[in-house]
Amino acid sequence: MEFKITEMTTLDMKVEYDDGTWASIPSSVGEDKTYYLTMIQRYQPKPTTEVSLADHPMKIGDEGTVGEGVPEDDSAPSEYDYGAARAVCYPTIGLQFDALYHARNGDSSKQTAIDAHIAMVKAKFPNDSTMYSLSALDTALTELKADSKWVDD
Repeated sequence: MEFKITEMTTLDMKVEYDDGTWASIPSSVGEDKTYYLTMIQRYQPKPTTEVSLADHPMKIGDEGTVGEGVPEDDSAPSEYDYGAARAVCYPTIGLQFDALYHARNGDSSKQTAIDAHIAMVKAKFPNDSTMYSLSALDTALTELKADSKWVDD
């Protein structure tokens, strides 16, 4: 399907498709052309089959609250092993790289803090067969964040 960008603002761009449909694609800071081409592809119209208005579950005048009536996403796992639990609690890769950079330039204080943070997480979630519920993981994360060894962005 062919497309043409017909309007652009600092917030979005209007893309018209050759079947007469169009989409408003939000702008996103720092994204490249590939990102926008992907969004144009995702927003393109999908083939549809007509639905009789009598059979349609929604009617003109229906109102509601956004999100109400939508089932909770149950695709998330109900339990997490030590590796998944650790991954949630480790310092971000960005913080770890920043600490490495400073350590290579003679200041190991950030690396020492990152190492203490990682050691704390490893102690909280040992390498064993224990499975953690989402509730247990949330509780552990709250406890870890209260510790002085926790490193924030």
